[in-house]
Amino acid sequence: MNFSDKDFEALAPFESYFRTAVDADWCPNPGRAALVTMHAALDAHDGRTTRQDYNCGQCLLRLVKRVGYLYFADKTAREAAPAPKKATPKAKKK
Repeated sequence: MNFSDKDFEALAPFESYFRTAVDADWCPNPGRAALVTMHAALDAHDGRTTRQDYNCGQCLLRLVKRVGYLYFADKTAREAAPAPKKATPKAKKK
């Protein structure tokens, strides 16, 4: 998987932006807070700190597309993974 559970949950509200960027190669500006969240998740995934220009349209599209591809790969993997089994209480011996 690409993102931690925490990062994946934080990115979930931006799925429509990812879909537009990945499928249509354009994206409306999701706002600075969303971009900072995406950038932080991408840096955590890559294990490095990168610079990001939040005023450049091409830079924003590149960021949203990159995070979008990773997000959808994660989503597919998480949906395909079997659900964790619940622990059943053990019977007491007499």
